[in-house]
Amino acid sequence: MPEPTSIQVQTVLFRNDAGDVDRLVTATGAESRYGRRAGVVDRVEVRIGDCSPTPVLRDDDVARLRAVPGIDALSYDFFAENLFTAAGHNRLADGATTDHLLVQNPDTNGAPTLLAELAKAAADPSVGMAEARQIPLEHPKAFDPFTGDTSWASTACVLIDRSAFEALGGFDATHFPLYCDDVDFSWRLRLSGLRVLHVPRAVVFHDKRVDLEGAMAPTALETYSGA
Repeated sequence: MPEPTSIQVQTVLFRNDAGDVDRLVTATGAESRYGRRAGVVDRVEVRIGDCSPTPVLRDDDVARLRAVPGIDALSYDFFAENLFTAAGHNRLADGATTDHLLVQNPDTNGAPTLLAELAKAAADPSVGMAEARQIPLEHPKAFDPFTGDTSWASTACVLIDRSAFEALGGFDATHFPLYCDDVDFSWRLRLSGLRVLHVPRAVVFHDKRVDLEGAMAPTALETYSGA
Protein backbone atom coordinates (compact mmCIF):
# COMPACT_ATOMS: atom_id res chain seq x y z
CA MET A 1 0.00 0.00 0.00
CA PRO A 2 1.48 3.41 -1.01
CA GLU A 3 1.87 6.22 1.50
CA PRO A 4 -1.25 8.44 1.74
CA THR A 5 -0.99 11.51 -0.48
CA SER A 6 -1.78 15.12 0.39
CA ILE A 7 -3.93 16.99 -2.13
CA GLN A 8 -4.72 20.62 -2.90
CA VAL A 9 -8.09 20.81 -4.62
CA GLN A 10 -8.28 24.02 -6.64
CA THR A 11 -10.98 25.63 -8.74
CA VAL A 12 -11.33 28.91 -10.64
CA LEU A 13 -14.65 30.78 -10.60
CA PHE A 14 -16.15 33.17 -13.13
CA ARG A 15 -19.70 34.33 -12.46
CA ASN A 16 -20.56 30.96 -10.90
CA ASP A 17 -23.40 30.48 -8.49
CA ALA A 18 -22.37 30.08 -4.85
CA GLY A 19 -24.35 26.84 -4.86
CA ASP A 20 -21.87 25.37 -7.36
CA VAL A 21 -19.04 25.98 -4.91
CA ASP A 22 -21.03 24.59 -2.00
CA ARG A 23 -21.70 21.35 -3.87
CA LEU A 24 -18.06 21.01 -4.93
CA VAL A 25 -16.64 21.56 -1.43
CA THR A 26 -19.26 19.33 0.22
CA ALA A 27 -18.42 16.56 -2.24
CA THR A 28 -14.69 17.10 -1.65
CA GLY A 29 -15.21 16.65 2.09
CA ALA A 30 -16.95 13.32 1.49
CA GLU A 31 -14.17 12.25 -0.91
CA SER A 32 -11.54 13.20 1.67
CA ARG A 33 -13.22 11.21 4.43
CA TYR A 34 -13.54 8.15 2.19
CA GLY A 35 -9.93 8.45 1.01
CA ARG A 36 -8.64 8.59 4.57
CA ARG A 37 -10.62 5.49 5.51
CA ALA A 38 -9.15 3.75 2.45
CA GLY A 39 -5.66 4.75 3.62
CA VAL A 40 -4.66 6.54 0.39
CA VAL A 41 -5.46 10.18 1.16
CA ASP A 42 -3.89 12.33 3.85
CA ARG A 43 -4.30 16.10 4.12
CA VAL A 44 -6.87 17.78 1.80
CA GLU A 45 -6.76 21.53 1.23
CA VAL A 46 -9.08 23.60 -0.97
CA ARG A 47 -8.07 26.79 -2.80
CA ILE A 48 -10.70 28.81 -4.64
CA GLY A 49 -9.77 31.62 -7.04
CA ASP A 50 -12.43 34.04 -8.24
CA CYS A 51 -12.07 35.86 -11.58
CA SER A 52 -15.60 37.31 -11.44
CA PRO A 53 -16.30 41.07 -11.58
CA THR A 54 -17.69 40.87 -8.02
CA PRO A 55 -17.05 38.18 -5.38
CA VAL A 56 -19.14 35.02 -5.71
CA LEU A 57 -18.65 34.13 -2.03
CA ARG A 58 -19.35 36.20 1.08
CA ASP A 59 -17.38 35.91 4.31
CA ASP A 60 -20.10 33.76 5.87
CA ASP A 61 -20.04 31.45 2.82
CA VAL A 62 -16.29 30.94 3.24
CA ALA A 63 -16.65 30.33 6.98
CA ARG A 64 -19.32 27.69 6.33
CA LEU A 65 -17.18 25.94 3.70
CA ARG A 66 -14.17 25.87 6.03
CA ALA A 67 -16.27 23.88 8.50
CA VAL A 68 -17.02 21.04 6.04
CA PRO A 69 -15.77 17.77 7.62
CA GLY A 70 -12.74 16.35 5.83
CA ILE A 71 -11.39 19.73 4.67
CA ASP A 72 -8.15 20.59 6.50
CA ALA A 73 -7.81 24.12 5.11
CA LEU A 74 -9.73 26.34 2.69
CA SER A 75 -8.78 29.67 1.14
CA TYR A 76 -10.73 32.02 -1.10
CA ASP A 77 -8.88 34.51 -3.29
CA PHE A 78 -10.82 37.22 -5.13
CA PHE A 79 -8.49 38.11 -8.00
CA ALA A 80 -10.33 41.33 -8.98
CA GLU A 81 -9.49 40.57 -12.62
CA ASN A 82 -10.26 37.86 -15.15
CA LEU A 83 -7.10 35.76 -15.32
CA PHE A 84 -8.87 32.97 -17.26
CA THR A 85 -8.44 29.39 -16.12
CA ALA A 86 -4.79 28.73 -17.04
CA ALA A 87 -3.31 31.72 -15.21
CA GLY A 88 -5.88 31.32 -12.43
CA HIS A 89 -4.81 27.75 -11.73
CA ASN A 90 -1.14 28.71 -11.98
CA ARG A 91 -1.67 31.36 -9.31
CA LEU A 92 -3.56 28.94 -7.06
CA ALA A 93 -0.80 26.34 -7.43
CA ASP A 94 1.92 28.85 -6.58
CA GLY A 95 3.24 28.05 -3.13
CA ALA A 96 1.35 24.76 -2.77
CA THR A 97 3.04 22.23 -0.50
CA THR A 98 0.87 19.16 -1.10
CA ASP A 99 2.01 16.08 -3.04
CA HIS A 100 -0.68 16.52 -5.68
CA LEU A 101 -2.96 19.17 -7.16
CA LEU A 102 -6.54 18.33 -8.08
CA VAL A 103 -7.54 20.79 -10.79
CA GLN A 104 -11.34 20.81 -10.96
CA ASN A 105 -14.09 22.83 -12.63
CA PRO A 106 -16.53 24.59 -10.31
CA ASP A 107 -19.50 22.95 -12.07
CA THR A 108 -18.39 19.45 -11.07
CA ASN A 109 -18.79 17.25 -8.03
CA GLY A 110 -17.22 13.86 -7.50
CA ALA A 111 -18.41 10.53 -6.21
CA PRO A 112 -17.21 9.79 -2.65
CA THR A 113 -14.61 7.42 -4.11
CA LEU A 114 -13.15 10.03 -6.51
CA LEU A 115 -10.03 11.11 -4.60
CA ALA A 116 -9.24 7.56 -3.48
CA GLU A 117 -9.37 6.17 -7.02
CA LEU A 118 -7.27 9.00 -8.44
CA ALA A 119 -4.76 8.74 -5.58
CA LYS A 120 -4.33 5.00 -6.14
CA ALA A 121 -3.69 5.53 -9.85
CA ALA A 122 -1.26 8.42 -9.21
CA ALA A 123 0.73 6.41 -6.63
CA ASP A 124 2.71 4.90 -9.53
CA PRO A 125 5.78 7.19 -9.85
CA SER A 126 5.57 6.95 -13.66
CA VAL A 127 2.20 8.77 -13.61
CA GLY A 128 2.11 12.55 -13.91
CA MET A 129 -1.64 13.04 -14.36
CA ALA A 130 -4.68 10.92 -13.50
CA GLU A 131 -7.99 12.01 -15.00
CA ALA A 132 -11.52 11.27 -13.78
CA ARG A 133 -14.32 9.90 -15.96
CA GLN A 134 -16.91 12.59 -16.55
CA ILE A 135 -20.62 11.83 -16.49
CA PRO A 136 -23.06 12.21 -18.18
CA LEU A 137 -20.78 13.12 -21.13
CA GLU A 138 -17.22 11.95 -21.67
CA HIS A 139 -14.62 13.46 -23.96
CA PRO A 140 -14.46 11.48 -27.24
CA LYS A 141 -10.84 10.37 -26.94
CA ALA A 142 -9.05 7.04 -26.87
CA PHE A 143 -7.39 5.41 -23.88
CA ASP A 144 -5.82 2.01 -23.31
CA PRO A 145 -8.52 -0.12 -21.63
CA PHE A 146 -5.91 -2.07 -19.65
CA THR A 147 -3.40 0.57 -18.55
CA GLY A 148 -5.52 3.73 -18.82
CA ASP A 149 -2.79 5.52 -20.80
CA THR A 150 -4.13 8.34 -22.95
CA SER A 151 -2.72 11.24 -24.97
CA TRP A 152 -4.26 14.02 -22.88
CA ALA A 153 -6.35 14.62 -19.77
CA SER A 154 -9.11 17.13 -19.19
CA THR A 155 -8.68 19.64 -16.39
CA ALA A 156 -12.39 19.44 -15.66
CA CYS A 157 -11.11 17.04 -12.99
CA VAL A 158 -7.54 15.78 -12.95
CA LEU A 159 -4.96 14.91 -10.29
CA ILE A 160 -1.49 16.26 -11.14
CA ASP A 161 1.86 15.55 -9.49
CA ARG A 162 2.78 18.92 -7.98
CA SER A 163 6.52 18.53 -8.56
CA ALA A 164 5.91 17.78 -12.25
CA PHE A 165 3.55 20.76 -12.53
CA GLU A 166 6.20 23.07 -11.13
CA ALA A 167 8.98 21.56 -13.26
CA LEU A 168 6.99 22.28 -16.43
CA GLY A 169 6.06 25.80 -15.35
CA GLY A 170 2.36 25.03 -15.03
CA PHE A 171 -0.13 25.78 -17.78
CA ASP A 172 0.80 27.89 -20.80
CA ALA A 173 -1.43 30.86 -20.02
CA THR A 174 -0.02 32.93 -22.89
CA HIS A 175 -1.03 30.69 -25.78
CA PHE A 176 -3.87 28.72 -24.11
CA PRO A 177 -5.53 31.04 -21.58
CA LEU A 178 -8.92 29.30 -21.42
CA TYR A 179 -9.25 26.12 -23.49
CA CYS A 180 -6.71 23.54 -24.71
CA ASP A 181 -4.28 24.41 -21.90
CA ASP A 182 -4.89 20.88 -20.60
CA VAL A 183 -4.06 19.31 -23.98
CA ASP A 184 -0.84 21.32 -24.22
CA PHE A 185 0.16 20.49 -20.63
CA SER A 186 -0.58 16.78 -21.16
CA TRP A 187 1.69 16.62 -24.20
CA ARG A 188 4.50 18.48 -22.44
CA LEU A 189 4.13 16.13 -19.48
CA ARG A 190 4.39 13.04 -21.69
CA LEU A 191 7.39 14.52 -23.50
CA SER A 192 9.05 14.84 -20.07
CA GLY A 193 8.69 11.06 -19.65
CA LEU A 194 5.61 10.85 -17.43
CA ARG A 195 2.33 9.09 -18.18
CA VAL A 196 -1.17 10.52 -18.50
CA LEU A 197 -3.94 8.20 -17.32
CA HIS A 198 -7.70 8.04 -17.72
CA VAL A 199 -9.20 6.41 -14.59
CA PRO A 200 -12.74 5.11 -15.35
CA ARG A 201 -13.35 4.13 -11.70
CA ALA A 202 -12.87 7.76 -10.61
CA VAL A 203 -16.23 9.33 -11.45
CA VAL A 204 -17.16 13.00 -11.47
CA PHE A 205 -20.42 14.65 -12.48
CA HIS A 206 -19.83 17.55 -14.89
CA ASP A 207 -22.87 19.75 -15.34
CA LYS A 208 -22.89 19.94 -19.14
CA ARG A 209 -25.94 20.67 -21.30
CA VAL A 210 -27.15 18.40 -24.12
CA ASP A 211 -29.23 19.11 -27.20
CA LEU A 212 -32.38 17.25 -28.28
CA GLU A 213 -30.26 14.56 -29.93
CA GLY A 214 -28.33 13.88 -26.72
CA ALA A 215 -25.13 15.52 -27.91
CA MET A 216 -23.26 18.20 -25.98
CA ALA A 217 -24.50 21.73 -26.65
CA PRO A 218 -21.38 23.92 -26.36
CA THR A 219 -21.61 27.58 -25.48
CA ALA A 220 -20.47 30.21 -27.97
CA LEU A 221 -17.44 30.85 -25.75
CA GLU A 222 -16.45 27.17 -25.83
CA THR A 223 -16.75 27.08 -29.62
CA TYR A 224 -14.73 30.27 -30.09
CA SER A 225 -11.99 29.55 -27.55
CA GLY A 226 -11.69 25.85 -28.39
CA ALA A 227 -11.18 26.63 -32.07
